[in-house]
Amino acid sequence: MTEEYELSRRQARRITAKAMDLIVQDFEEINLERPQMVAKLLVNLEQGMQKGLINNQPSGVAACARQIISLAGLAADSS
Repeated sequence: MTEEYELSRRQARRITAKAMDLIVQDFEEINLERPQMVAKLLVNLEQGMQKGLINNQPSGVAACARQIISLAGLAADSS
């Protein structure tokens, strides 16, 4: 996003954070059940990983993997 639209990383993060807030609002409006939402998010993240692999974007793959781990509750306890 930063290269394509000539934005700084900070600007890109702000934009994506606002987009995420809109998505959350949309989910709240349609009252989507949590398991359905998690399933949709997992599919989208897996597709993101595939695209990252195809386009040689290891940081994108890692970001999607990190979110999948977090969403699935598989992260190791740091305590």
